[in-house]
Amino acid sequence: MTIVALATALGVGAILDRIVARILGRKLAQVELAAAAVAVANEVLGQVRVDLENCRRQLVDTQATLAVANTQIFALRTELAAYRRETGSEGAFEGF
Repeated sequence: MTIVALATALGVGAILDRIVARILGRKLAQVELAAAAVAVANEVLGQVRVDLENCRRQLVDTQATLAVANTQIFALRTELAAYRRETGSEGAFEGF
């Protein structure tokens, strides 16, 4: 005899129904809580994606700025080397 049949035979079906409803209610509450947590996590993940994309764009901009700066530094070094050759001061300011 199953528990349900035994409970029904003993006249405690209503008690069993309340116990089952309470257990199912708790499970439903846990599922709803988990669903809310997933929704919050998805929202946060979406914002993280936006932030990462903004960082990527800033990195691309910074790389472009550095490329321009490197080109300018190279041009200045070339100009300085030419000046040193013209003036005969090739050994001066060797670290530059």
